[in-house]
Amino acid sequence: MARLIPLLLALSIPSVLAKDLRSDLHAAGVAAVFPGDAGYPSASEAYNLRLTFKPVAVSFPATPEQVSSAVKLGSSYGHHVAARSGGLHREWARGADGVLVVDMRNFTKVSVDADAGTATIEIGNRLGNVALALNDAGRALPHGTCPYVGLGGHSGYGGYGYTSRMWGMTLDTIRSIHMVLPNGTITTASSTNNSDLFWAMRGSAGSFGITTAIEVTHLSPTICHSLPIYLEYECSDATNAMAKFQTFVETNIPPRLGSRLLIIKGSIRGNVTFALTWFVEIELYGGKNSAINAVAPDATAFAHRSSMFTIQFYASSESGLPPYPASGLSFLDDMVNSITSNSPPNWDYGAYPNYIDSRLKDWQRRYYGQHYERLRSLKKLYDPQDLFDFPTAIED
Repeated sequence: MARLIPLLLALSIPSVLAKDLRSDLHAAGVAAVFPGDAGYPSASEAYNLRLTFKPVAVSFPATPEQVSSAVKLGSSYGHHVAARSGGLHREWARGADGVLVVDMRNFTKVSVDADAGTATIEIGNRLGNVALALNDAGRALPHGTCPYVGLGGHSGYGGYGYTSRMWGMTLDTIRSIHMVLPNGTITTASSTNNSDLFWAMRGSAGSFGITTAIEVTHLSPTICHSLPIYLEYECSDATNAMAKFQTFVETNIPPRLGSRLLIIKGSIRGNVTFALTWFVEIELYGGKNSAINAVAPDATAFAHRSSMFTIQFYASSESGLPPYPASGLSFLDDMVNSITSNSPPNWDYGAYPNYIDSRLKDWQRRYYGQHYERLRSLKKLYDPQDLFDFPTAIED
């Protein structure tokens, strides 16, 4: 029997740890679901059903103090910690097996100070909620058009929308960030307090802390006109149309002009359709008078201030449900390669960090460019234990 005792003890440790983590989260007032709980399957499900993972638990704090408790408990039990705002990343790389997920859905307050021209927005809000709350006060922000996208990742890694050429990215409006550090400290980052963190959190937020709220400078919206145009071309004509569009946006176009060009399958073989639906999405970032590109390259950790366009590539199973077709990834790769392989040699193109691609081999360079080494130095300073770790987290 003596030889069996160590084996029996070793087998019992995981369940004891899970039980103690549950008890300690409960004692700290933090709601959570664990494997085997009724709410765990839906709470742990990724938005992209091609991906699956099994976190040790999903917690639902309601105050910064509870976020701090969750972070410290995750660390004390040896788990990486991953924050989730909306969880709508196409490739939700914030999750992984064994992590403690800190779900921020309870942080939904929006407070507008019209006299100061600022708003404090808790990070669990979706973009639709933010737009409605600011609209009620006659104000607005630059952000994307998908109402269910969470503010956390959107503002922490960019935040592009139709008004971005006029107003910049969402992260360009941030004046201060209320956050919890890897050691559980509750603090604020701004240009005058924790300025290095403030720089890093605007472009690589998930690697350095958990944001609970942001203070932003809001703007007075003007009349907006949306003009959908549907055109179907043969491929050669589509190529010429795209070239002419690029020539046009290199002229002195006004900053209030925003554009999103979408290319989908044509009605007959050999054709493509330019339409307001998805498949390949070409978003106008730059050109003359772009507020995105007017920001100094080193002002924030967001590295891409000289781009003309960003291009998204989407492909889903026909039903939108698993299994994902075996040819889907090679289809997307071929589309991307058709651009990169026909570009000038050593062309230093980038990638938008809000469109996570876990298969991007040189993501450090593509997402963060010249900022990556500084981000690594700050990671070693603020998160030496690599608590906030995920496939595209800044490496220590």
